[in-house]
Amino acid sequence: MNPSGFTRSIARGISGNQQVGYGYGSATGNKEHALLWGGSAASCVDLNPGGFTYSYAWGISGNQQVGAGNGSATGNREHALLWSGSADSFIDLHQFLPTGFVGSYAYGIDSYGNIAGRANDSLGVDHAIVWIVPEPATVMLLAVGGVLLRKRAKGKR
Repeated sequence: MNPSGFTRSIARGISGNQQVGYGYGSATGNKEHALLWGGSAASCVDLNPGGFTYSYAWGISGNQQVGAGNGSATGNREHALLWSGSADSFIDLHQFLPTGFVGSYAYGIDSYGNIAGRANDSLGVDHAIVWIVPEPATVMLLAVGGVLLRKRAKGKR
């Protein structure tokens, strides 16, 4: 599965017929880039987002991948990342952490989209972290509540 232009590649996770990991070589300026495969070198997708010097993918579930990256986009700190099959689809999960954490890493994702990882504080102490995806029913109730509030506000005018 080692793609053309890569000196080295490492697979770290698998889900169905897809694999994630990272690699480096002349294709990446010899910096590690998160990679997604569909079982062959030819299927390799470079997940490294713009503004990131390097990235790693460690977990996968369905069409979502998790890992971490570092670069100018993160103030040169490691940030946990979530992808949906392309570099442009990335979400920086670090933004959802409470203040005080300076680095974060996402290692696994379950079939519901919940993500396990760690974050470290300014003293370098690691903390176990879980990013929890709201249940669809909760999101639906919030959306319905928002519609009701809007209608109620319109009725008072």
